[in-house]
Amino acid sequence: MLTLRPATENDILAIRAISDSAYWSNFHWLEPDAWDHPAYRGLVVEMHEREAGDFWPDITIADFDGLPGGWGARFTGKNEIAEMWVHEDFQGKGAGSALIRKYLSDIAEEGHPEAWIETHLRNEGATRLYQRMGFAPDHEILRFSKGLGRDIPLVRMRQSLR
Repeated sequence: MLTLRPATENDILAIRAISDSAYWSNFHWLEPDAWDHPAYRGLVVEMHEREAGDFWPDITIADFDGLPGGWGARFTGKNEIAEMWVHEDFQGKGAGSALIRKYLSDIAEEGHPEAWIETHLRNEGATRLYQRMGFAPDHEILRFSKGLGRDIPLVRMRQSLR
């Protein structure tokens, strides 16, 4: 059974494990040369450690029968869904949809006219999920990756809440 709950400090290791699984199960085909940059792998580990350690109070965990299988983050007062990660073993089982529904409800309750999220331009699975949840591509952007030493293409997707 899938349930959502606020993260606790005890979830930090699970948050990191989910992030690592989701990231590396997809990123190898999104950015095939990433493995050729050892410094990049280290930066990703540091990023996931920092996110889990710093942002766990803003994280919602998607549990499957008590086992953390995904997480998302949204900062109160913002209309951005800042993070969405689902462990590769739990992808396609409803965690992403449940988290998005929760965040859309929270964003609407705060009175924001729209919500937005970003993903890698070539992340077709995430893009399909976001479109099924009512998001539409708004525009493409490039964000510099220190580890890869180049820009990574992202797509920002928006949804009207009115």
